Amino acid sequence: MTRTVCVVSVSRADRAMAAVVGRALEDAGVQAVAIVVDDPLGPDSQIEDHGVPTRRIPAHMDGDGPADLGRRMGALTAAFAGVFAEERPDIIVLTGDRYETLAAAGAASLAGAVIAHLHGGELTLGAMDDAFRHAITRLSHLHFPATEAAAARLIRMGEEDWRITLAGAPGLDLLMSAPPMPRADLFRALKMADPGEFILATWHPETLTADGGAAGLEALLTALSETGRPVLFTGVNADPGGAGQAARIRNWAEGQTAIHLIPSLGTLYAPALAHAAVMAGNSSSGIIEAAAFALPVVNVGDRQKGRDRGANVLDAAADPVAVRQALTRALDPAFRSSLTGVANPYGDGRAGPRIAARLAAEPIDDRLRQKSFPEERPS
Repeated sequence: MTRTVCVVSVSRADRAMAAVVGRALEDAGVQAVAIVVDDPLGPDSQIEDHGVPTRRIPAHMDGDGPADLGRRMGALTAAFAGVFAEERPDIIVLTGDRYETLAAAGAASLAGAVIAHLHGGELTLGAMDDAFRHAITRLSHLHFPATEAAAARLIRMGEEDWRITLAGAPGLDLLMSAPPMPRADLFRALKMADPGEFILATWHPETLTADGGAAGLEALLTALSETGRPVLFTGVNADPGGAGQAARIRNWAEGQTAIHLIPSLGTLYAPALAHAAVMAGNSSSGIIEAAAFALPVVNVGDRQKGRDRGANVLDAAADPVAVRQALTRALDPAFRSSLTGVANPYGDGRAGPRIAARLAAEPIDDRLRQKSFPEERPS
C-alpha cells in the first residue's frame, strides 16, 4: 500500500522547502500532498510548479494583534483538522516555527499521524517563534535538523538520537540546483530598470522585545539612507506589529526614488540574492540561504539571536551607528572577496532526498509513535 505524506506550507517563507520535500517524496514513490495556507498577498504556484499535488486553505488575516492571531490560529487548527481527516496521511511534515505551524501540529497530533519536523533545534531568542519551534519538537516523532548544533540541541531536549537525521536546509536545494538568472532578466521580471549595486533588505517584528523591534527598524532605515545605495525592500510578515512596521517602511520610502518596495520576490528571491551587493535586516534567509551566494549580510537586532550562522553574517545592535559600521564593512570589496568558498552550516543542497529516503522507509509502529522521556539529563 502506498504511503501518503502531507507536507504543510503555512507561508511563502516555507514554500521552497515544501516543494523540495514534496518533489523528493514523489520521486521516492511516496504519495505526497502539499497542504498550503494561502498568502494574504495573493496566490502563488511554487509548489504546484514542482509537480506536487496541492490542497489550499484560504487565508484570513483580519489584523495582527494577539486576539486576531489567536482567532486565526484557532481557525487554522480547525481547517487543518478537516483536511487531515479527509487525506488520512501516514506522516505529516512540518517546517520551522510559525504559530500557524503549531496549529498544524496540534491538528496532526489529534489525527494520530506521525509528525516529521524540519529545522527543529534552532534558536531565535528574539522571537516567540523560538517557543513554538520547541513545542513542535516535542509533538514530533521524526526530526530533520539543518545543522549539527541544532541536532545536538534536540538530544539535549530529550529527543532520542535514532529519531534524528541531520539533513541540512531543504530551501538550499532549489537555490543550489537552479540555473543562474542573468541580471537583466531579473529586473525585466521585476518590471524595473537595473538600479545598479543594490542592497536587499527585509524586516520582520521582534516579538519578544518590548518595542517589537521598532528601534532596530529605525536603525536600519537610518543606516540605509546614509549609504545612498539603491534598496530592494521586501515585505514584512504577519507577526504581531507587522502592519505598523510595514507602514513605517512605506512612509520612509516615500519620495525616495532609489527605494523599491516589493511585497514578495517569490521565485525571484534567489536571483536577487545572487545579484545583491549586501543583504540587510533580520530575515532568516540572511542566515540560512545567503551564504550559498557568498553574500555579505548585516543582521540587525535580536530576532535571529542564537541561530547558527556563517562567516558572511555581520551582527549589529539596534543602533544606527552599529548598523552603519556593519554596512560599511559588508560593502567593502575586500570583505566580499574574503567570502569566496564560505562554508554554510546549513548544508550542501541535498536535503530533500535525505528526508524523503527516511520518510519512505521508516517503520510506522509503536516504537515510533510512543515517545519516551529521559529521567536523567543527557550529558
